[in-house]
Amino acid sequence: MLSNVNEYFRPETVEEAFELMQRDRDHSIFLSGGTIVALMESSSIEKIIDLKSLRLDTVSITED
Repeated sequence: MLSNVNEYFRPETVEEAFELMQRDRDHSIFLSGGTIVALMESSSIEKIIDLKSLRLDTVSITED
């Protein structure tokens, strides 16, 4: 269990999600489904960035 988590974010855009991760990459984790996060035992994770509201249900390949 992630007992040191003290911040939970629900970004509204992918850009916002990446900004949040860039601020404190060593102490943050992306959450999408949650099962693996619930099983983690890491004392370094303090921030959860929840991606569920971003509707990331497709993958596209672009040239850039």
